[in-house]
Amino acid sequence: MRLVETTMPIFMSKPLKLILILLTFGLLSLLSFNSALAAASPDAIAIRVIPNTEHYSARRWYAEQGFSGSPQSLIVDGYEAVRDGRTVYVNAANVADNNLYVNIYLISYNQDPEQATIDIFSQILKRWNFNTNLTSPGNCVQ
Repeated sequence: MRLVETTMPIFMSKPLKLILILLTFGLLSLLSFNSALAAASPDAIAIRVIPNTEHYSARRWYAEQGFSGSPQSLIVDGYEAVRDGRTVYVNAANVADNNLYVNIYLISYNQDPEQATIDIFSQILKRWNFNTNLTSPGNCVQ
């Protein structure tokens, strides 16, 4: 299986990019699956961070994109999200350089995946932690 990192917003801090990359690879390493199977798998999981400059809810952001699926509401690490098939859109805030950003974190996997890929995707959703760069209270206070 391949992990694909897609575009990151320019304003995203280097520590946040590193945290997202390490989080993803860390989650994958926590899962016990045969490394030979992983090397042979054509599957991929992709994560993309998209600015949500209008501060829309996940459901409204989804609708504003003109998508025509059947999104289901869910919560990922306490943040509102929607899932449509193989893709989850999480609306989460981030603080970088004393600036508050609202992003849509998109995570998806390929069509016709192996069961191991679906299991890994589920584990990522269960263990995804946002705002790991915030270590003290009051970071979002103006």
